[in-house]
Amino acid sequence: MPSFAAATTIPQFVNSVEDGKIRSQLDSVRSFIRAADPKACVVPLTKGVINITPFEAESLRADFGAEKSFRADFAGLLSYMVALHARLIVEQNEFRAKQDSAYLWKPHADAMAYILSSSVTTFEQANQMLELAAGRGLAEKVNGMKNTVAKLNTELQGVARTLQQITTHTPN
Repeated sequence: MPSFAAATTIPQFVNSVEDGKIRSQLDSVRSFIRAADPKACVVPLTKGVINITPFEAESLRADFGAEKSFRADFAGLLSYMVALHARLIVEQNEFRAKQDSAYLWKPHADAMAYILSSSVTTFEQANQMLELAAGRGLAEKVNGMKNTVAKLNTELQGVARTLQQITTHTPN
């Protein structure tokens, strides 16, 4: 099984601007969590906030450097999913603020569509990681990852509904 790092070097969809925004969001959330009270569960974003679990906070605080291990891959994937969730919150808030304009909403809709389509790969990686963690008897990691997957999936469903509404209300 390829590691998380290897899987992210060949993305199914490539949008360097959006990927850069996701990496930047990850760095921002990590920096906040590392500097905040260890019991902090709300992270401010440029537009909105994201609630994180103590398990997610632990993964965001972890610093494994270039270590090639299960724990590094697990923390990296979990942190990446938190960053995706945060980007979706920001983009949805930006979209809502600009949805009545003639064209300012479009970049935010495109960003949400990109994250939605590229999340398929992330969920595949999460399923592989869950199988590996379950095989190792790491019930806490399995439950923590499942919780994060469910939160991200719920957010993505909201994004899909928003994008569907755009499609059905936009004249051809």
